[in-house]
Amino acid sequence: MPKAKALSDDLRWVLAHMYYVRHLTVKEISAQTGINERTVQRLLKIVSQSGNVTTGVERKKRDPKLTDENQQFIAACLEHSPDVYLTELKAQLEEAYGVSVSPSTI
Repeated sequence: MPKAKALSDDLRWVLAHMYYVRHLTVKEISAQTGINERTVQRLLKIVSQSGNVTTGVERKKRDPKLTDENQQFIAACLEHSPDVYLTELKAQLEEAYGVSVSPSTI
């Protein structure tokens, strides 16, 4: 079974409005929106507990792969050889700093 997409905050507000302002039941909201009843119930539980439609869970940010020094090195390499390939730049970075990243990170 495919994993469902997360509901946007805008849609969460609409669902809360349907329940608290328009006084629709969970079943009616589900029928009108096509969103599973259990999903609507979970959202309404979050709203009743927190007073907000967001989950309050902050997404963990990744630590940057490249330091400022690495980025300055890349900039200097590009200034010296603007036509360098990403794979070549990746190899130079790995040789100079021992940092292994994908070309898309560069």
